[in-house]
Amino acid sequence: MAEASPPAAVQREASRGPWQRALRSRWAIWVLLYAVALLALPRIRCQVVGANDSSRYSTMVALVEHGTPYIDDAHLAKRTMDKVRVNGRELSSKPPVLSVLGAGIYYVLHKGLGLTFEKNEAVVVPILVALLCTLPLLVLLWAFHGLVRRESIAPPAALGITALLGLATLCFPFGTILVNHIPSTTALFGMFVCARELRSQRQRSPWYAFAAGLLGCLAVTFELTAVFPVLALGVYLLWDRRQWSHAGLVLLGAAGPAALHLGLTWWSTGGVLPVQLRPALWHFDGSYWNQPKSWDALAQPKWQYGLYCFLGGRGLFTLTPMLLLAVPALWRGLRRGAGATWSGDAPGRAETVAVLAGFVGLATFIILRTNNYGGGHYGMRWFLMMVPLLLALMAPLLAGIRSRLGLVGLALLVLPGLYTAQIFWFGKPTVYELLLMRHGWLQLPP
Repeated sequence: MAEASPPAAVQREASRGPWQRALRSRWAIWVLLYAVALLALPRIRCQVVGANDSSRYSTMVALVEHGTPYIDDAHLAKRTMDKVRVNGRELSSKPPVLSVLGAGIYYVLHKGLGLTFEKNEAVVVPILVALLCTLPLLVLLWAFHGLVRRESIAPPAALGITALLGLATLCFPFGTILVNHIPSTTALFGMFVCARELRSQRQRSPWYAFAAGLLGCLAVTFELTAVFPVLALGVYLLWDRRQWSHAGLVLLGAAGPAALHLGLTWWSTGGVLPVQLRPALWHFDGSYWNQPKSWDALAQPKWQYGLYCFLGGRGLFTLTPMLLLAVPALWRGLRRGAGATWSGDAPGRAETVAVLAGFVGLATFIILRTNNYGGGHYGMRWFLMMVPLLLALMAPLLAGIRSRLGLVGLALLVLPGLYTAQIFWFGKPTVYELLLMRHGWLQLPP
């Protein structure tokens, strides 16, 4: 009797080379995460870097060592201008939730191991950065890979696009320094994943609605400007009548982070409005903000500032030109039907509209209400929260590039972003600004 032929799937798997099988392995994403961690962790500087993180570290010291949110007695407070004065006491101007989470970690290090910022800065800082920023970066990559795979992106393409997010965008450098952008970005993308799973009917568990509310509100408590994409994603989720029964759970999930944020703000300032909306607190005797300098003193026309936010020396598309492909990707999504189906060469229209609306709202606020391109940080950090969302919508387009010419063009867009993500200097000019300065075409503020 003739021996039965193996199934077609087994034959296809056997015909693939070892590299193809490795890329399709369920272990491939864990290898990628391990590689990103190996690259990121050594890049964490073992010291307090500048005014931004000094402000948050000062709150951690004040809470753990002095039992108060006021940073007057924290030695690091002298190294930051990111502070306000409330009832004669100095207070960090940063949203409080991330600093309180960091204080919980510092409490363990201080009370359990006897470590202090003053004597053990080189030990305490890397631990805090690794747990509060590098770990969220890895969680972001894991969630991103899971989503694009569920959207029928082939395993090798899904892994490659995830690698681009982790290594060729500004997500990488901001995962190596204490800032709120990566925690906020990860929480926002988590909300998008939960909303997408519910809208697509892949998940029907009400816990996804609860998680969507919790993660969305958490993103806002980390970075207040995340309110624009969070509102857009909330509308996206509840626009589907099938999700109306989950509205209460979304609000319930959001209630926890909101209560924590409002409670901490009330405790420290005596009101619930964030200090960003209370200008009187910023202008006290000796405040840097009475006469700001350098980047903070820029007064460019809004049209010029808006253009440079995207195409200037530290613009979003300048440092990560691969994101220019978001334009055709969004156009494809808008041209599709109104259904939530995400298949073929474009995402669904509903997802496209939600992400685009959030981006437009965020960009409009940044252009109209700020003036300093994110200060001394590297690149337009305020747009970072939108990068994974844009890249997710770009995934079908990127996965469909197979011609030699298309791959060469993609490489030309990816390589500059890879370079600027891996070769960065916080507080220093970008490579493009250095080139313009070298030829006398640009003069940065002192």
